[in-house]
Amino acid sequence: GIWASCCLYHVRKSLLPAVLRTFATILSTRGLLYFNLKKGVGEKLDLEPPSSPSGGPRFYAFYCEAEIRALTTGFRLLDLRSTDPTLGGVHFETVLQKQ
Repeated sequence: GIWASCCLYHVRKSLLPAVLRTFATILSTRGLLYFNLKKGVGEKLDLEPPSSPSGGPRFYAFYCEAEIRALTTGFRLLDLRSTDPTLGGVHFETVLQKQ
């Protein structure tokens, strides 16, 4: 399986389908892929991200549920859920299985 937590939302939206295709080539049949993506619209460069006060700017891509569903080509969608906002949740968590 592949566990891609808190990293794929730093990839440009235009490049993410290629990343997921690469994951599909790495996974065995019925292999699992977990990833989370930030909720929202568009992309942005955050010049002063709170998670990295001294680390410099960070790029973020934001997704809606329909965009994530469109990314699942070649996979079976096992789970797609929104994280709990009371726990600081601003992500969609996704579990896919290679077909």
